[in-house]
Amino acid sequence: MDIGKAFSFITEDEKWVEKLGIGALIGMIPIANFAAFGYQVQIARNVWHGEERPLPTWDEFGKMFVDGLRIVGAMMVYMLPMILIYSVMVMGMVAFAFMTESGAYSSANAGGDEFVGIMIMMMSLSMLCIMPYMLLIWLLYPMFFIQVARHGSVKSCFAFRDMWALLRAYPANYLLVIGVIFGLYMILSIVIMPVYLVAMFIPCIGFIVTMLVTGGMTILVGAVSGHLEGQFILEGDTPIDLSGKEKEPI
Repeated sequence: MDIGKAFSFITEDEKWVEKLGIGALIGMIPIANFAAFGYQVQIARNVWHGEERPLPTWDEFGKMFVDGLRIVGAMMVYMLPMILIYSVMVMGMVAFAFMTESGAYSSANAGGDEFVGIMIMMMSLSMLCIMPYMLLIWLLYPMFFIQVARHGSVKSCFAFRDMWALLRAYPANYLLVIGVIFGLYMILSIVIMPVYLVAMFIPCIGFIVTMLVTGGMTILVGAVSGHLEGQFILEGDTPIDLSGKEKEPI
């Protein structure tokens, strides 16, 4: 895999400023910014298909939005166990608070200190349950884009045998994709943090600047990630027939 190419391909496109600029603006708009995920998927497809200029235009916004919706939908399904655990934790805290307030729960130390202690214990147990699952979802995150790029369906994000086959065949390449994405997010977060801090003290305009910078970071990371994901697909798959035939969604 060529990490350098995942960065340099952006500026090789004569219209890269326009394309990423539009992406940054779209990334500011709630719901519409799902298309930013679809943009990443399309970049992966273009790399997979051997396009000379993988950075797509925004002409097919609807298609990108649908692909992005597939990514968001898959993520929501994967997050359901975490939502359930949080819900149980909150209901437990509310129930215990009600019992304490109503007098149904009593002991020598019943009250503030014991209540806080039990709440901390419940939250700690919940986090112990949630953290490993959150890590698993984070590790699978690039695979969702890879699957949607390959198959064009939400169902493919739950094709565990297919995903495991790819991971088992090319573990080093997949870890490289994750490492680059994580590292890029960390570096950009550190770089733009001063911008966020300054923007906090500027009414209205500061909020717009913050949203624009966030949208720009999302589309930039998505471009690099999409290229790496497209390279990963090339390692273990044969591109779709460029005559125009698409693979059937699984």
